Amino acid sequence: MFKFREAAKVCPQAYRAFSSRQIDQVIPGGGESLDQLYHRATSSLQRICQKHTGKRVVVVTHGGVIRALYRRACSRRFRGSILNTSVNIFQISGDDVWTIKAWGDIDHLNQTGHSMSGFGVSKTPSVVSPVLT
Repeated sequence: MFKFREAAKVCPQAYRAFSSRQIDQVIPGGGESLDQLYHRATSSLQRICQKHTGKRVVVVTHGGVIRALYRRACSRRFRGSILNTSVNIFQISGDDVWTIKAWGDIDHLNQTGHSMSGFGVSKTPSVVSPVLT
């Protein structure tokens, strides 16, 4: 199995690109830039919302997409960890206003009886919740 720390040796150019903080940096070999991810993720969620206007929809995805959606809703990049299995609720109004209604909610883990440490998070996660206005 390939390990991330080996990437610097095996694919140094791709590793540097992946580690870059440049939002327009594409990953050699076909990886998308953060900007491309942002446009793909936000346009996909907008299409889903248009198809299901007025309904609640569940979308399951990974942290990169969640960061992109946060950036769209808050007009800034998310700094911090996206907790595994966390619930993040976005509301998109008809006039294309994005609002975060819940962020990093992991209360459901307490209900399962599973140790939160088994999901890669501590019992006191160091996540900064966005300020909702």
